[in-house]
Amino acid sequence: MIKILTFGALRKYTNLRMSKQALPTTKNYIDREQLSQIASTCDLWILFAADKITLLAADKGNKRVAGLTVLESPDTHIFQKGLFELRGWIEELELYGLDYNNTHIVFESPEYCIVPEALFSAEKAETIIALQHEFPKFSAVLTNRIQQRDWVNVFAIPQLFVSTVKVIFPQADVCHYAEFMLQAFAIINQKQHDTLYVNIHPTYMDVVYFNGQELSFSNTFKTEADTDIIYFILSVAEQQKINGDKLKLVLTGDVNANGALLSLLKKYVPEVSLYKRDSEFSYPASFREFQDQQYFTSTAVLLCE
Repeated sequence: MIKILTFGALRKYTNLRMSKQALPTTKNYIDREQLSQIASTCDLWILFAADKITLLAADKGNKRVAGLTVLESPDTHIFQKGLFELRGWIEELELYGLDYNNTHIVFESPEYCIVPEALFSAEKAETIIALQHEFPKFSAVLTNRIQQRDWVNVFAIPQLFVSTVKVIFPQADVCHYAEFMLQAFAIINQKQHDTLYVNIHPTYMDVVYFNGQELSFSNTFKTEADTDIIYFILSVAEQQKINGDKLKLVLTGDVNANGALLSLLKKYVPEVSLYKRDSEFSYPASFREFQDQQYFTSTAVLLCE
């Protein structure tokens, strides 16, 4: 026997299913007065990660940040969202829909590989990234040249999600967070030696090392516990022949200044520091509500040319 639901029963059933899921939460760090004045001179960067969407509005030329919006969906894989649900979420975000100078799409995923431009061949892009990462079937393999550094970033994102985002933002250029992260680390590094840059995500980490001004190492590692983070850091330091007594760490991302990870790292590494926000920029007063190293993948673009 086939049971037919009435419209009222269907809505009740849908609401019941939604109530069992963790609904997304939104945080706003916005200077609304400044935003209304400078939106037309700002660019908007929309970052899509597995567990969140962030919007950053900033006028880089005049070093002014108008706002950051963060939508977090911890129980949902955003890369699996369909067009209507994804568009509905984005259209509800406060920073969306203004007359910005330019809009940029940024994907945050661990499946990427940095290749020297002189060694890169577009025909071999999929082979290059497959040597380093396992990524889902039906993924789009995309490439971006990082002109200032003579690098090429090869990265993979689910094909259907890429197509969905392009429907919503047909004119926006497409980037990957690693491009901004690496450029930002290179600028921070200057002439430092024996320093690893570690960017923490909920389920993985980036580890980056510069030998002088040359990018010597960049990779991602899946992590489940703080001990994983320590193991990979010490392994990379050994591989790169960094003297353990001179090893320095700069941490960004999902790490708390008062958390257990920082205390644990200091038992193994002589010098551990957290990223400090670029003081040349003006930020909304509400940026004081989160620590400088947090949301680094969303704000690293501010340091790039």
